[in-house]
Amino acid sequence: MNLYYCTECMRIIENEEKCTYCNSEVVKPLKKHSPVNVMGTKLKGRISRICKEKVTLVIRTESYEKVLKEYNFEKLRKIL
Repeated sequence: MNLYYCTECMRIIENEEKCTYCNSEVVKPLKKHSPVNVMGTKLKGRISRICKEKVTLVIRTESYEKVLKEYNFEKLRKIL
């Protein structure tokens, strides 16, 4: 499954034609190791794996340990 992100609102979406949040048509593909933010928290991480509606992130803790966590793609936002 391929995921995309809107370049205007930076939300991650499934549709490659149009953003479902801001109706923008400027959409780019989301790649592995892209930095993302978990909305509603201060967690930031990089994409490790994409499968169906779940995305696995590699998150570094304060003690620099790498932790794998799964999130629904709708809760993520792309970081520049």
